[in-house]
Amino acid sequence: MSEPIILFLLLTMKYFNLEVEITSVNADNLDKQNCSFKLSWQDSRRLSATLKYPTKLIENYARWQNAYHNYYTQNSRGKVIDEGDIPAPEIDWLAKLNEEQKTLVTEFNEWLRDKNLYDIREEIKNATNKPNSHWIDIFLSCNSEELARLPWEAWEISGSFGASGKIRISRTPTNILEKPVQPIRRKARILTIIGDDNCLNFQADREAVKSLSQMTNIQFIGWQPGVNIDELKNQIWQAIADSNGWDILFFAGHSDETNLTGGQFSIAPGVFVSINQLENPLKIAIKNGLQAAIFNSCQGISIAESLISLGLTQVVVMRELIHNKVAHEFIINFTQSLAAHKDIHEALLDTCRIFCQTEKSLTYPSAYLIPSLFRRPNSELFKIEPFGFKQWLKSYLPTTKEAIVLLSFLIIAWQLPMQQFLLDWRIFVQAIYRQLTGQNLTNKTPPVLLVEIDNESIRKAKITDTTIMDRGYLAKLVEEISQSEAKIIGIDYLLDRFNGGESDRLLATALQTAVKKQKWIVFAKYEYGVNSEFASLNWSLEGDMTVLGDGRYLTTIDFSGSNDLTFASMLALVYQLNNDNKYNDLLLPNLESKNDLFNQLSDYLEPKKVVKNEKLFSPAARLNLLTILSYWLRQMWLHPIVDFSISYDQVYDSIPAWQILESNNSLIRDKIKEQVVIIAPGGYENAGVKFGEDNIEHPPIAFRDEKLTGGKIHAYLLHHFLTNRLVVPIPDLWMILMAAFLGKSVILILNDCTDYPQKHNRWVVVFAVGNLGYLMVSLQVYISGAILLPILSPSAIFWIYFLLNKRMRSHGLCHGYTD
Repeated sequence: MSEPIILFLLLTMKYFNLEVEITSVNADNLDKQNCSFKLSWQDSRRLSATLKYPTKLIENYARWQNAYHNYYTQNSRGKVIDEGDIPAPEIDWLAKLNEEQKTLVTEFNEWLRDKNLYDIREEIKNATNKPNSHWIDIFLSCNSEELARLPWEAWEISGSFGASGKIRISRTPTNILEKPVQPIRRKARILTIIGDDNCLNFQADREAVKSLSQMTNIQFIGWQPGVNIDELKNQIWQAIADSNGWDILFFAGHSDETNLTGGQFSIAPGVFVSINQLENPLKIAIKNGLQAAIFNSCQGISIAESLISLGLTQVVVMRELIHNKVAHEFIINFTQSLAAHKDIHEALLDTCRIFCQTEKSLTYPSAYLIPSLFRRPNSELFKIEPFGFKQWLKSYLPTTKEAIVLLSFLIIAWQLPMQQFLLDWRIFVQAIYRQLTGQNLTNKTPPVLLVEIDNESIRKAKITDTTIMDRGYLAKLVEEISQSEAKIIGIDYLLDRFNGGESDRLLATALQTAVKKQKWIVFAKYEYGVNSEFASLNWSLEGDMTVLGDGRYLTTIDFSGSNDLTFASMLALVYQLNNDNKYNDLLLPNLESKNDLFNQLSDYLEPKKVVKNEKLFSPAARLNLLTILSYWLRQMWLHPIVDFSISYDQVYDSIPAWQILESNNSLIRDKIKEQVVIIAPGGYENAGVKFGEDNIEHPPIAFRDEKLTGGKIHAYLLHHFLTNRLVVPIPDLWMILMAAFLGKSVILILNDCTDYPQKHNRWVVVFAVGNLGYLMVSLQVYISGAILLPILSPSAIFWIYFLLNKRMRSHGLCHGYTD
């Protein structure tokens, strides 16, 4: 049962502790003895009452007991008598027993209907009328043997037996020594000990227990003719103390009460073992999860009290002698109720109700008065939980606190700003790891040369208005770069407006001159493309300059049309075609061309099946369906990111524009042939489509260059396309759910480990080492496999689950309880 459900039951279920004691003891005058009743319940309220000692009731009990023993004189599971059916006695003991039973129950309830007990009875009955109330449990303890033997389960608090609705009575010893061990979630395990069957047939007991085999694990052990007694004892000792543990200990055979040894039961002809003798293996069994014991044998009060004192939470016994056939009938009906997944107390009540039915009451008179459940107050009753996929799934339902923590983490992880924050720090840690392990990229020449028009270049060129960059200055840069061996020139400036001035005409001329020198020109565009007065798309290309998430996310490739390519991906396409020997017959830009250049490239590549099969670029460069669907949820699941853990000097060379114009290319001549040249703003104040938009105000923590600009982002994007460095981030949301599942799995496993509390610190070390291992694997997988695994959020959720479980165990609230 999941923790929230059990919490609800505990909150709605009321229980009472009822202590019944003999006071004013006077052995010479029984009439002067009194019985004290003390009722207490969950809110520490108390009621008390005093009744006269029921001398007449005790005498009635003795007469009933005599009739009961005489009727069931043969085949009891106490003293061994020859086998046979219930004989036809000379005295009609059946009639006698029925008469004495009626007298006993009537006198018992008359005594308990005394006016002095009115407040106690009313308090108990009123509890059944409250909404959402479950069972009303009464935990009864008596300080004298004669009171304990009375049939308290037959107390008609709100009607006849079986009509008390939600009230049920269980017994508890007056002194409980050991603390109980919380139950373990697992497929129920039953150890069945079959005693001496020389005079009794226990086959019905075997079959009844076997009927539970599909939903439990069962082991039988017991005496066989010819078995050495010492060897049998050793087998029983070892079986009880099995490290796999048990949930129920079932015994069928002879048993008896003893004053000093906690009761005893027979394991072989003439051989009895006491509970005291089994104390050590029983303590081990309790530590390994033993919750309940069922003794389908005679006179088990001292056995039950001893087992509860040792740490068991519930024990079913027979308070009197029990005939073999009654025992058979009892265990058959009892196991049927257990098989219906009823708890052990409900199963006991069901069986007693069956004995109350007319047919059964005639065959087995008074049998319903014999069974009793001894139970620790407010302990969780054992029941055979359904075992299968649904139950396995149900066990993973979070507790109240786990649900609060998990929901909080999921809500936080859903927020894009928080995702960006975690992403920044994750890549920063990755950059440190990359540097410490020396796993930097080995390419000697960065694929990009950034020619940046910075503040110094503007000052030297005496440009006064940078709202629209001086087209004449751009013309000078194009002319200078055209004289080098650079094949590709990217212009990260919008040229969608042609003013017709001298500087505009100079730029148009410079661009045409570059094309005549077989240079590829790629323009950045925003809403509108390059103005045709500057350049024709018949001999130039353009791509969208938009960046995602302040440059943190990759702008992906779509080859369905030129309008869908980004600035960086268009540059990457041209670079790939110009640097692969397979495309030696590639057409070159031609000022005389009448057709769109990108369409010409598409026609050229179509027969080669290159673009559509994505042979030029990694498949990760194209959006997958899951990522597209996540956009509808305002998420970016599995959307590739820009890897700022790579040092900028491995991605691009940068040079101020003024140095290009003044150095006669001496600074770049050696490398420029292998590079894509991008002319871009270099961080001046009002660069961008909107004022200052080109300058990223809050760059990623891992980026170590002076300023992050749009041009540098395009350089990173181009680098990633050319090197197939497309890092796919696993969403924090997913990993939080996986960590919660792992944490819950660990909790369930540890809760099955009986030595977990003693080895808690050892497990902390194990998980800390495991967490460190996950950290190292995550860092290396990022570099080797281009997959980003979140570290902080899944680690935090795992440890919170683990620590919540530790706190629950320290309060005794695991395995079905929650605080």
